[in-house]
Amino acid sequence: MVFLIGKEITYTVNGKEHQLHQGDFLFIWPGELHAVLPNQQPDILICQFNSLLLDTIKMLLKSNYMLLRDLRLISHLECPKICETMASQLYIIKKICRKKGKHNSLSDMHMCIELFKLFTTLCSFLIEESDKKVFSGSVQANEATQKIIAACNYISNNCSRDISLEDAASYVGFSKYYFSRLFREYTGVSFVDYVAEQRLHYAEVLLGNPQLNITDAALQAGFGSISTFNRIFKQKKGCTPSEFRALFQGK
Repeated sequence: MVFLIGKEITYTVNGKEHQLHQGDFLFIWPGELHAVLPNQQPDILICQFNSLLLDTIKMLLKSNYMLLRDLRLISHLECPKICETMASQLYIIKKICRKKGKHNSLSDMHMCIELFKLFTTLCSFLIEESDKKVFSGSVQANEATQKIIAACNYISNNCSRDISLEDAASYVGFSKYYFSRLFREYTGVSFVDYVAEQRLHYAEVLLGNPQLNITDAALQAGFGSISTFNRIFKQKKGCTPSEFRALFQGK
């Protein structure tokens, strides 16, 4: 998570540029390649969360985790209250880090409490914003939204196996033709592209393990062949899996 303290900068994530203004929050997920564009002097505060914390958050949020995982940017201009609240919480965490000394176990406990407070603030905001959209629609549209969210979570949790359009449609009680149309309407991508995207996220995490070769990472993530994996990876990331691993490991 990146919090911009100073003046405007341009930050890239997976090759896509994002303009950050003072007070904005940018969210970068495990395995994503990111950098500040050259010739800038960023005044930023970065908070990096370990995978155990994110796994715990995912378990607690259940179906609402998708709201968090799809998050990229919160603008201070559009959402000043949440940005200012989170900034205050982030400064508390920074203060704890600076004070860590002899009583490390106590400091670690305090840190965990404040991190959960931060995520509670953020997730409450996201759920509240999502509920506003739901309540503004018809009953039928709201039901459809909830089923698509359920389908997205089903895909995310099962992307490493051979999952079909029929499987996902059946899971939420729709015909495959209606589900396919509705899924694209709500997510902006096809079912096939969404599954590939979830597998790619999982593969990024697996590539961070140096003990696992690239072929095994591709197969464990659910890709049927290494050629398909290489093609999609290059298309989405702008680099090969080998190049990504080298960059990820700082080589």
